Amino acid sequence: YIWGAQIEANDFPTSYIPTSGSTVTRSPDGVSITNAELTSWFGNGNAGTVVATASRSAPETYNVDSLIWKFRDPGRKEHNAKYTGFQFYDASGYTSGNSSRHYYYPNVPNKSGFSFEPNNVRSAVNGILGPLDTSWTPSAHTTLNIGSNNANNLFLNGHINRFSFYDRRVSDAELETLTS
Repeated sequence: YIWGAQIEANDFPTSYIPTSGSTVTRSPDGVSITNAELTSWFGNGNAGTVVATASRSAPETYNVDSLIWKFRDPGRKEHNAKYTGFQFYDASGYTSGNSSRHYYYPNVPNKSGFSFEPNNVRSAVNGILGPLDTSWTPSAHTTLNIGSNNANNLFLNGHINRFSFYDRRVSDAELETLTS
């Protein structure tokens, strides 16, 4: 009289996956928020702070470009949090100085933050601030991806426990505290 029992070698159970008598692999989860759904709370993207708590289940040698989150505009100007750090990028290949390579520890929750306003951007991971970037200019972001590049590649292969957005650039001290 038991049905649907599930045993996992994890700290917590995942959602049920019907197998219909054969082995099935979970499809990767990826969230994509676009256009009005994004701008209704993200505003114009001139200033803000993103804070996320995420863990990565894969070994360190898996895909180092695995994304926790990424904001992008129609011209492919973007800023993102990868497993290896934060990056600004545009279609011409511009990469900003805020590509700091914070180390994310595998298999434990890591707190990362990204606080921005024109010419004043700082990132932090686990309470350690990255370098100040004074070259960033705002962009009208129209897409936010969480957990993957565009819902079909560069999957995190882990868990995002929390994703928060503040509609202002928090101070460096606040950013350090939020990610500690």
